[in-house]
Amino acid sequence: MKITHGIEYALVRALAYVVQRLDDEEADWFGARLGRLGYYLAKSRVIVAQKNLEAAFGAEMNESRRIEVSRLVFENIGRTLTEIARFPLYTPEKIRSSMKLEGVNYIEEAAAHGKGIMVVCPHFGNWELIGAWMPAHGYVMSFLVGRQSNKFIDGLMNYWRRCVGVGVIEGGSSVRPILAALRRGESIGIVPDQHSAIGHVRAKFFGREIAAHKGPALFAYRTGAAIIPAYAVRFGPADHRGWAFEPIYADKTKSEESEVLRITQEILDIFEKGIRRYPEMWLWTHKRWKPLDPVSASAPEISNQS
Repeated sequence: MKITHGIEYALVRALAYVVQRLDDEEADWFGARLGRLGYYLAKSRVIVAQKNLEAAFGAEMNESRRIEVSRLVFENIGRTLTEIARFPLYTPEKIRSSMKLEGVNYIEEAAAHGKGIMVVCPHFGNWELIGAWMPAHGYVMSFLVGRQSNKFIDGLMNYWRRCVGVGVIEGGSSVRPILAALRRGESIGIVPDQHSAIGHVRAKFFGREIAAHKGPALFAYRTGAAIIPAYAVRFGPADHRGWAFEPIYADKTKSEESEVLRITQEILDIFEKGIRRYPEMWLWTHKRWKPLDPVSASAPEISNQS
């Protein structure tokens, strides 16, 4: 065990202990101040956020607004982390009162389709609460997550997810758990808005070409699962309003390549619309517009056989 990992874990556990003893308003205030502290300490990430905002909005957003938005982004990160740390306190009733979702009929339609649902959302607002909404309303949900470098923090995060009924499937491992869940008619949560080094497709985001994750579109084409784009906006302490959009299905009469590109672009267009409206909700601290490598041929091996 790295000593620094142990220190990080102890610090996170201590902060979680504190916020789990606050009410919603106090925890939200604490989270915002925690995020503000991160804004002053993580200068390199602040620079990334402001450069991303300039790349995305250009002259539409002046420098003072970019500074303001990047600060609010960090505050949202702090508030989100505080809420996640409080998941052990969240009952299904608490989740239903905290997250009001429009477009429930689209989720019902996708569930009736019977081939599983992929809920795709950006790192926007409290994206983990979108996942928690599903089991709170009777749906089986697992999140596809990346493994944290600190295995203790990784385990703690997954424990908090399970506290709100969300299962965990580790990204980068076998696709079999995903296929099995979809064949059972369950839901998979995927957050595909960051740079994809391998297995990507070139698509447009804020008018610029990016390496976009093609996993959701590929699964939709090869399994028949429905894709539900979704995101939620924070309006106050334990007060979120979310939107689920019309299901996206792959058209098997067309080529896999063309459908993967179409579906991926459709998802990104929905994300972009929400981010343009609420820029302070998105995780601008990630290097989204990295230089593009040649498109990789690597992709998950997915069989249509049971």
